[in-house]
Amino acid sequence: WADFDNDGDPDLYVGNYRLQPNFLFINNGNGTFTEAAEELGVAGVNRGGYYGHTIGTAWGDFNNDGYLDLLVANLAHKDPYRGPICDDSKLYLNMGPPYYRFVDVREDAGIPIHPVGSVREGYYYDELFAGVVWCDFDCDGDLDFYVNQVYDIPFAYSFLYINNGDGTFTDVTEEANVRVIDGWGCAWCDYNNDGYPDLITRGRTSVHGARLVRLFKNKGTSYNWIEIKLIGTISNRAAIGARVKIVAGDLVQIREVEGGASTGCQNSLVVHFGVKRAKKVDLIEVRWPSGIVQRFRDVPVNRIVTVIEGKVDISIMDVSVSNENPKHGENVTFKVDLASYGTFNSSDENVGIRMIVDGEVVDEREVMVKAYSSNSTYFTWKALGGEHEIKFVVDPENSICEANEENNVKTISIDVKKLDILIENVKVTPCPAFEGETVKVEATLTCINTIEEINVSVHFIVDGKIVDSKIMRISEGTYIISFNWRALEGTHNLTILANLEGDIAEEDTENNSYSMDVTVYIAKWKVIVIVLMTLVIVLALLMYKFKLKRGKSLSIS
Repeated sequence: WADFDNDGDPDLYVGNYRLQPNFLFINNGNGTFTEAAEELGVAGVNRGGYYGHTIGTAWGDFNNDGYLDLLVANLAHKDPYRGPICDDSKLYLNMGPPYYRFVDVREDAGIPIHPVGSVREGYYYDELFAGVVWCDFDCDGDLDFYVNQVYDIPFAYSFLYINNGDGTFTDVTEEANVRVIDGWGCAWCDYNNDGYPDLITRGRTSVHGARLVRLFKNKGTSYNWIEIKLIGTISNRAAIGARVKIVAGDLVQIREVEGGASTGCQNSLVVHFGVKRAKKVDLIEVRWPSGIVQRFRDVPVNRIVTVIEGKVDISIMDVSVSNENPKHGENVTFKVDLASYGTFNSSDENVGIRMIVDGEVVDEREVMVKAYSSNSTYFTWKALGGEHEIKFVVDPENSICEANEENNVKTISIDVKKLDILIENVKVTPCPAFEGETVKVEATLTCINTIEEINVSVHFIVDGKIVDSKIMRISEGTYIISFNWRALEGTHNLTILANLEGDIAEEDTENNSYSMDVTVYIAKWKVIVIVLMTLVIVLALLMYKFKLKRGKSLSIS
């Protein structure tokens, strides 16, 4: 099935075996179909009433002109008896409006054809094409294809043809390491969700070897990609028949969700696009079988996005805070109210939501929402002093395409009081102090605006030089801190200073210290010595004067 004529309804191509013509049934849009394969050039080549042995077929727009082209895999015998009446495989180019006729461009595309009568390794060189599937496995923005061949003979091996972007293809099977013999079905699916489609097929690695199912992991390229998962609500849930168009710069591509591929196989229902070096997809347009058309713009690349049929919109309605002016270290709870509008899904959906504080992701989780419903989730944050921008983002990876992406973000500002450390009420004991005494310098340390315990350094400074330091474990409250100092004679500046290194963010750092000048008097014993020495000197002088007077009196006598 495919809408090859772009009229909005699926048409049907039927490949027939046993030399029968193939059919193309055009959907008339009223529940009836008109067969037009011969008229449009896709019935096969009529060779006296004989056509081909078609096994697999695949629709895909390999030249990105917006019209689905058709690849038909035939089993074509090359012996002189059957060869002349067997159709080779075809690469039909859709010529577009007004008639949507097809032209076989296989030879121009560089895909070899074996002439009738050619022989290889003891066999007539039959073309034994069977399963065939399109996929942009290298993510360069155009469709490549894989085709396998049946029969357990040396040349019945598969091919991976890479699209050169100019209408031609190159065989890269050996380089890609995906060659098998005697294959049948094949399909593409990005099974590990890394953006590079992987290949599954069945076949042998050598003649008469085991015929096994083989899964080839795509190692990827440096190109970007996007994958789109469709969920139908009015249309079928698998979205079969939906068409997706993307625009990424100059690159325009289309895909359709297929209900089956080639022969007895099914490609992934998630449609894949390679976008080369594009950093975003400018437009995603989804045309649903119901007729609903959804468009989404500026979608980031390298991700899987989900599009749900209808006008889906998930929004953050409100954010409330348990405390708008918390203290440092306090746990603050944010209640985030979500709402979902439009046709979302019949079952619950998990949607990512992220909390970002000052540009840094601090929490992320998934919440469950339903169509036309609301839900709330709670985040807890340990407050840090200062002003902060707190942002909540729902569907942060843009994994769901929405009618409105702007209401996915809610930003609030919160001002957390910074803690503050105050040094007050410094007193010196004893006072006055004398040289040589042990002086106790005591102060009150007060911590406010925090419920968190912190380590703070407190320094005792004499005349600009740190003479002692202590580390205190504190929270909100008042503490007594003291230092002992052996006093030196003279006038000194004594300072107690907290948080000298500035490791703790504070509301005010000017109140972290307290200074005072203290005069230390000469030691008491020195005073006594001086007094005694003074007395001795005075007594000596008096005695000297007395002797002088006595001497004078004796001489007169």
